[in-house]
Amino acid sequence: MELSKMDKAMQFKIPTKQDIARIQITASQQLQQYADGSVVCCVCELHYARENVKSCTLSDVLVKNSVRILRAPGNAEVPSFIRKQYDASSLDSRLSGVLLYLPAISNVDGSSVMEICAECFKCTSDETNRKPPAFSIANGNYVGWWPDNMPSLSRTDEQAIALVAPCVSLSTVTEHFRSRTNYDGWQHDIRARSSL
Repeated sequence: MELSKMDKAMQFKIPTKQDIARIQITASQQLQQYADGSVVCCVCELHYARENVKSCTLSDVLVKNSVRILRAPGNAEVPSFIRKQYDASSLDSRLSGVLLYLPAISNVDGSSVMEICAECFKCTSDETNRKPPAFSIANGNYVGWWPDNMPSLSRTDEQAIALVAPCVSLSTVTEHFRSRTNYDGWQHDIRARSSL
């Protein structure tokens, strides 16, 4: 009610849901750019300088090429939880099975905009290419991320997981030291808690 009065009296524009979504996306992209000066490619999940990344609207040709070269292999080479994390079908049903880094794809005015580095763009725009880019997620270079409940595990929880799944290794980096141990070079020492 107060905004309506202000809108009439001061001629403010009350933002629509689309305006708010566009503002959030723009603000998020600007914050990311100012935070580290880099942009993440949605195909290879690597950071690049803004000038080396192209913003591409998801077109029919890009979908066709992405499905052809970025689809997860049908065998068990890619673990199922990785497939779920990188599956782009939530953005567009035509991208079912295509492995992309979803935070590098935004929705602007109802269309998906993908951030793609120069090398990945060259591979995905070439209609004769049959192989994924060398460092692409679809080529096995996936990182994955922790489920929301994993970073808050206590040492006891880690040990309980180790008892149930002894073949899984869970490491948490707790300290990183850089010290000069001799005159020939630097020694890096990472101390971690591990459960095997």
